[in-house]
Amino acid sequence: MKKIICIIAIGITMLTSCESNSVEIPPATQTEILLNKKIETDDEGFSTETTYSYSGNKLIKEEAVYDLGDGIQMDITDYTYIGETLTRIDDSYIDPMGDETNDYVILEYDTTGRLIIETGYYAGNTTVSTYVYNTDGTLTHTRGVGEVYETVHVSTYLNGNLSSISSTTQNATKSYNLVYDDKNSPFKNIHQADVFRTLWYFSIPNNELSSTQTSGSGMGQFDYTTTYTYTSDNYPLTSMYVYAGGQTWESTLNTEYFYQ
Repeated sequence: MKKIICIIAIGITMLTSCESNSVEIPPATQTEILLNKKIETDDEGFSTETTYSYSGNKLIKEEAVYDLGDGIQMDITDYTYIGETLTRIDDSYIDPMGDETNDYVILEYDTTGRLIIETGYYAGNTTVSTYVYNTDGTLTHTRGVGEVYETVHVSTYLNGNLSSISSTTQNATKSYNLVYDDKNSPFKNIHQADVFRTLWYFSIPNNELSSTQTSGSGMGQFDYTTTYTYTSDNYPLTSMYVYAGGQTWESTLNTEYFYQ
């Protein structure tokens, strides 16, 4: 999903936000601010425009249109709820030739409403991820259970934000520290924000400023920073993401945010 977001996800940006056992986000009201659209432009001038649709404050659809230099592409994500609970995510990718690929994810919860199993169906393959909420407040997320490249992430939280993470793949471990601002995330007010945070889709409740590798191979090669300007309500208005600053593969991504 989300080609430019996947670029950002190199290293651990895909891990930008997860759920803390003890921190809950109050449900939003109809008057609270919701992200309507964002426009991302990379350092080569290619752009992605993503629009968000809601039912109340339930996120029900994302529609991304890409201009990456080889023709227009689209990525459409539909979120399905049973009652108040997000249970399925469908993703449709349409390439420049008009060919369409469809994937989907099924979500399962424990009796307290915490996400525990994520089963993805991708091009005929099935991938299972599990979430275990540890007594010390950390979260263990195992992605690709039983697969060759099974990855285990152990996450720690501070004030609801992912503050550090240790990721192990094939006995190689890398650890990172993350820093946040004290302003509002664009997705702070969505329904079931804790689940989206656990899925690592959105940074909630605040905005990520930096990720710094603290152990493992390639130290410093994949660190990144993000700077923001803000609206009068302290939501991001613009941001500039710099990946691998100072390296020969340094890249930037500029984003504009629009709210409803």
